[in-house]
Amino acid sequence: MHENFEAKKPQFQFSVYADNPTPDQMSILLEESVRNLCEGLMVKTLKENSSYEPSKRTFNWLKLKKDYIDNGIGDSLDLVVVGADYGTGKRTGVYGSFLLAAYDADTENFQTISKTGTGFSDEDLQAAYNELKDLKVEKMDPMVRHKDAVIFFRED
Repeated sequence: MHENFEAKKPQFQFSVYADNPTPDQMSILLEESVRNLCEGLMVKTLKENSSYEPSKRTFNWLKLKKDYIDNGIGDSLDLVVVGADYGTGKRTGVYGSFLLAAYDADTENFQTISKTGTGFSDEDLQAAYNELKDLKVEKMDPMVRHKDAVIFFRED
């Protein structure tokens, strides 16, 4: 690729990469990534036919995130599901993403933090839907704070 394209900052740049780095070199790359406000690294096998497959977990491509670091500086949060959106496409009929919140002891409310919809198998999504579908509410619980006032477990 480097032979066929020319980098033109900031519009087009090549990713930083290393072939066969040692564990110490990987740690340095991860630290640099985090310092540059990136989520982490993508580690790819060098074997043939190791293409990326969206929505499928394989050992060909792995995420290495700062919260995976085993030296005590990783992030960890206890979150609860406070809402969901119905899925589309192959996720029709189940929830496709979940709204997560953390409890704020100062305000005695749950503050929404993030949405997640990746890493779930079809069986996981069906089980979550079966367990959560009866908890649907028509309006937001006053103990949940969300800046966009999403109605949780809404139907489109």
